[in-house]
Amino acid sequence: ATATATATEDTTPLEAVGTMRCSASNRNEAYLTVTAKTYENTLLQRDLVIDGAKSRGNAIDSDTVRVVLEPPEKWKPDAAAAGHGKQAASNASFSSDPFFTLFNQHPQKRPTARVVEVVKHGPRRERVVARLEAWDAGRGVKNTARLSPIDPRLPFMACREPKDNAALKAAYRKALQRKTVDENGKYVPPPLVKARVVNWKENTAYAMAEIVGVLGEVGQRDAETVALLANEGIDITHPENFPAAVDEQLAAAVGDGEHWRIPVEERTKRRDFTAKRVFSIDPPTARDLDDALHVDEQPDGTFVCGVHIADVSHFVTPGSPLDDEASKRCTSVYLVQKVLPMLPRVLCERLCSLQPNVERLTFSIEWRMDAEGNVLEQWIGRGIIRSVAKLAYGNAQALFDADDAGAEPPDDMPVEDQSLVDAVRVDLRNLRRLAAALRAKRMRADGSIALQSNNKLSFAFAGEYDEVSGDHCTPVGVSRYESREANRLVEDFMLLANRCVATFIAHAYPDRALLRRHAPPEQEKLTAAIGTLVESGKVDLGVLASLASLPASSDVHAVSDRRALSRMLEQLRVGGGAAASIDSETAGLLTNLLTKPMQLAVYFATGAVPEENWSHYALGFERYTHFTSPIRRYPDVEVHRLVQAALDAGLRGSDTAGMHLGHDTSPAAVDSAVAAFQRQLTLEDRRADVEDELEACAKASSLRDVDALSVVADACNLQKEASKRAQEASLKLHLVLMLRTCPLQCSGLVCALGAKHIDVYIAAIGTERRIYMEEMPGVTASSSDRKLSLSWHDGDERRAAHLGEVVPEMAHRSMSLYASLGANETMSVMVLPADLVVGARVPVVLRGRLSGEPRPDGYP
Repeated sequence: ATATATATEDTTPLEAVGTMRCSASNRNEAYLTVTAKTYENTLLQRDLVIDGAKSRGNAIDSDTVRVVLEPPEKWKPDAAAAGHGKQAASNASFSSDPFFTLFNQHPQKRPTARVVEVVKHGPRRERVVARLEAWDAGRGVKNTARLSPIDPRLPFMACREPKDNAALKAAYRKALQRKTVDENGKYVPPPLVKARVVNWKENTAYAMAEIVGVLGEVGQRDAETVALLANEGIDITHPENFPAAVDEQLAAAVGDGEHWRIPVEERTKRRDFTAKRVFSIDPPTARDLDDALHVDEQPDGTFVCGVHIADVSHFVTPGSPLDDEASKRCTSVYLVQKVLPMLPRVLCERLCSLQPNVERLTFSIEWRMDAEGNVLEQWIGRGIIRSVAKLAYGNAQALFDADDAGAEPPDDMPVEDQSLVDAVRVDLRNLRRLAAALRAKRMRADGSIALQSNNKLSFAFAGEYDEVSGDHCTPVGVSRYESREANRLVEDFMLLANRCVATFIAHAYPDRALLRRHAPPEQEKLTAAIGTLVESGKVDLGVLASLASLPASSDVHAVSDRRALSRMLEQLRVGGGAAASIDSETAGLLTNLLTKPMQLAVYFATGAVPEENWSHYALGFERYTHFTSPIRRYPDVEVHRLVQAALDAGLRGSDTAGMHLGHDTSPAAVDSAVAAFQRQLTLEDRRADVEDELEACAKASSLRDVDALSVVADACNLQKEASKRAQEASLKLHLVLMLRTCPLQCSGLVCALGAKHIDVYIAAIGTERRIYMEEMPGVTASSSDRKLSLSWHDGDERRAAHLGEVVPEMAHRSMSLYASLGANETMSVMVLPADLVVGARVPVVLRGRLSGEPRPDGYP
């Protein structure tokens, strides 16, 4: 958002223009971000709160709006700042920006604003997915039906009967005549429809929309899947079939892929790694294998390690139909039951995928490093590999577990040439050792923070999903997917590769490199999260300080420092030591609360952002990019092109003063290596001498300029978030379908308190759910001093209903499901009255309920 002061007089309200974002948890709250630069040229960002429907006017999520900042006396109290030491910052830390001058003067308030103009309609007006229902009695607009969007960021809307489409007209009339329950008392779900906003007139309560398509009924898995994709616009960006121009391009280049072979001319341009013991490590069902590894121990005790990445840019040439389509899709979308690929399957599952026992083109990076993970030499370039095995994470982890237990290694290693099995085991052990060293260095020296969750869910189905027929299968089981050391091994080498490539391309093209940055969180939110836990008595500040390797006398601000936070989260992950006194549920809650204030990492073009803001906060890296997943991420394709252009200009992918001779020690090879070494020093020390070559290679490689690259970066950021939301919605859909027949009773930990609700962290599924007090029949709630007091209306002390008393036929299945999720604590019931604070353990019942479906009377 662009903040602009409209006048110099203090009495004149400040205005800002930007994109309005509505809250997913509170329909009455929206935000607009204002940005400024400090005197040190770093970026500052702060959200203006647009509070209530009256302040929002007729604006909708994603609209570009003009807002007026309200006077400070109307601002909302900042609950996160109150009582946690948020003070006015020194003016030297800020610029003269009028917004941030006011923010600095009122540090314990949330600035509020109101919309005065919708400058431009946003894309969400064209993308409404909703339940089509009759209005509740006494509400609504005459001669219309109600649209209840599945996205809570959108408001309720009115729609009239379609005129020209018989199918839409029939669906509309059926929805108006629909009864909520049938004669047997069973819920009758409404239809799901696609719609678009036609207008929202001044001084009217509801936007007027028109129906453009019927998707199916609420609760039907296939219809719900179509709906969640349409809600994010993925049905538009990822059509089932690729355009005809793409098919024609591929047919001319590779045919059906069956007879494609590496062209002879490519072999002369690339390094041959086919004699190396290269293998991939992926999930067992993966088909799009982006990356593979190799390692060789040297006689001097050092190691030569290689990361090999699918060379997608060889097939996806700039400006081609395939490139245009990939740049629109930006990413592959992974749902529970299927994948919507970024590239046609002949590429993503065959010719680009690093499958075993076939030659494949790669972009490779090779290091010589010592046993402590220090990189001594580095080489980047194009290569050819022939993988010897497709390993699953489970194969590698089984070997590590056997080694740790002193047992014999498992004999089911999927290596086709069985004579290589022992060597592959040795390679895995060496990679494990080096990855641990890299990880320790990253945590110790860089203060990297692990943000990925260990609570992903994996579903079991009654049958396989047939993508051709669209036949769906029923989720019959769920387990928590835990990321273990084998997963982290691969991640450690991918992080190193991404970091090294980022440094290389930022040096080569500081005005047009595609990097990834991560801004620091709002520090007061971190200190508030820690302070709330400490004040609740759930966690002792001394224990947190110990987790962070700080003195026991450290205050909340010291504990929330990035390096301290890194050590604390790592201790919570591995357990033991200072974390031994913290149970697994509390550790999960702590991790959730401490990572929630983190901002999103974003792609950007270097020429569009000051260099002071290029760093990645969570990783602790000065430069970072994405290089290692070009089959499923378009930014990686752009990065590959940048690397090749820099190499073509004569730059060498080395940040060390070392010569790499490889295995050829002939006089000609030595002379070539010496010349390359001297050339490298010349380019590193006198870069100005090759400016013309870099620019010529950029033009020859069709590299985008900073403006065009910024457009790509913004599109990829939007698509990445849309894909993530779709994936989360798919997980939630399948969990709901399971829980409809098998409610889950388990314990949860209170992670936030409101006047009328509590947010509960449920470790069994690694997520938060909100419980509204109005949904607890007979219970009275009152809030005061960071606690919520619950009691029965009649004042009696009574035991809450147990799951077995409410739905006895489901009790046994619930216990089984709970056990399958890794829960091992005895489930209890709550006795009222009770005072709830953050960190309090409460028994909860988790049910699956369709959108719009009423709750059973008396259900806890």
